Amino acid sequence: MKQSPRILVVDDEPTLRLGFSLALRTEQYDVSAASNGREALDKISKEDFDLTVLDLRMPELDGLSTLNSLRQNGDDIPVILCSAHINASTAVQALEQHCFDFLCKPVRPSDLRDGVSRVLNTQPEKPFEQVLYQLRKGNYGVALDILEGSDILSPNRLGFWTKIIADLKNNRPLEASRYVEEYGQDLVRLLTVEENC
Repeated sequence: MKQSPRILVVDDEPTLRLGFSLALRTEQYDVSAASNGREALDKISKEDFDLTVLDLRMPELDGLSTLNSLRQNGDDIPVILCSAHINASTAVQALEQHCFDFLCKPVRPSDLRDGVSRVLNTQPEKPFEQVLYQLRKGNYGVALDILEGSDILSPNRLGFWTKIIADLKNNRPLEASRYVEEYGQDLVRLLTVEENC
């Protein structure tokens, strides 16, 4: 029998932790929860998870610091950064840590389930989901080829994603100020699949 995907929900707000956990359990996911980044890192060091849903603002160790610690430890677990406080700077820092999936609070249960399903899908059919899948795998050239060979995004989003991926592919530092100068402060809207931020 196939094991259910294991998901770690990390949020300092007890009501959100519970709500997210219940929303994901309805899809038969095996869900665990942590109230802060330190607890999350401890759980991840002891257990295997397929995905982490990570809040940005938390006491002790915030979401970006948690993500950075994961990557420094060589853990490439997929992360969905979920917050009401994602801005251009935090979004670019997350991209540098190979986090390509974002949800803006408030999050409807259906949006959370869709986001988790999208990240766990190893055979995406939609072109932009294929791009994100290749990015999570570190296949920047393949992701660029998919983008350039289709008309899946608006010109502004296409230009933004093409620039980000090209910079990652060529090991150039991602600089929020450079992207903001060209695309404006609201980079998060360009990053999200649903464009609902």
